[in-house]
Amino acid sequence: MRTRTKEWMPTSGYELRRRVEIDGKRWTVCFKLHLVSELDAQREDWAGLRLRSTITVWPPDLVEGEQRRIARLGVYRGTQARLKRHGYVGSWTVAPGVGKYADFEKELSGVADLRRESKLLEKLSQDSRSILMGPASDKKR
Repeated sequence: MRTRTKEWMPTSGYELRRRVEIDGKRWTVCFKLHLVSELDAQREDWAGLRLRSTITVWPPDLVEGEQRRIARLGVYRGTQARLKRHGYVGSWTVAPGVGKYADFEKELSGVADLRRESKLLEKLSQDSRSILMGPASDKKR
């Protein structure tokens, strides 16, 4: 890879994956730091790297009644609000064959941001349930 051709675009990432239980079901929360190729204006050649952090939430398969209960617990709106406080932008999405999931991202401006964000992700991953349900001081659900 000493001489990269146009077809090869550098990407890399580090991911922490946590499993949490909500309402008797196991959810997966992924915390990831990405190094992503930046393309030129014509979207044909490599122009550099972007640094990004993402938090993705994968619920288990939920039937309609379970989804309504999770919504009443405030998981969908609450997750978005809690991650927004940390600078993340994103939302819950429904995809055919996948179901409902959430993807939140934050652009990072340099290596110092990457270091800082890795510490934040480690901290958030220690209590992944609180991202979905709020702080432990909230009423137990």
